[in-house]
Amino acid sequence: MLLSNSLAMPLYKNYLNGLPAQIDDLKKQLATESDATTQASLERQISSAENNLASQRELKPTPPNVTLTDHLTLYRGNREIQIRYLGRGHTAGDVVVSCAREGRHDGRLPHGRTVET
Repeated sequence: MLLSNSLAMPLYKNYLNGLPAQIDDLKKQLATESDATTQASLERQISSAENNLASQRELKPTPPNVTLTDHLTLYRGNREIQIRYLGRGHTAGDVVVSCAREGRHDGRLPHGRTVET
């Protein structure tokens, strides 16, 4: 998944394709709204959504030049950084990062899983 075209993933495509309809819905709400405070809120939401859509359309992802299957250890000076893939978490690409020598990870994860460091 990390090496795939993330902008073509169904979740992202559905999100991006739905933005114009969300903007149109907000504009329709604004056209029928009489309360000034609500109008101002809708105008801010429309502006934010339009800026978001423009930004999303400009995205050009850069694929990683280093990947891992189950674990990877990086060394930066005296620092040892351990990266582990323990299976799907909230998303398919979740990893656990620890700096064991520095005591930066205590091994606790959601769902009662643990990491041995």
